[in-house]
Amino acid sequence: MIQQYVTLFTFLMLIVMVVEGTLLGMQVLKKARAKFPDEEIKGLGTGWYAFSRATQPRRMRVPKPRVKRGDTV
Repeated sequence: MIQQYVTLFTFLMLIVMVVEGTLLGMQVLKKARAKFPDEEIKGLGTGWYAFSRATQPRRMRVPKPRVKRGDTV
């Protein structure tokens, strides 16, 4: 019984991560294309990079974050 709930919870969290990663990727891509209009910015690579950075603990990110928490670029 508990195993079913844990499996369902894990599946739901996976769906949430995929949706959140997609939304984050689209948002980052939109901002990057607005900031660099003359550059060709590919969507999948930029979105994947943003998602992978967002899911890593801040201390473990390489290269290190250059923006302080709460600041905007």
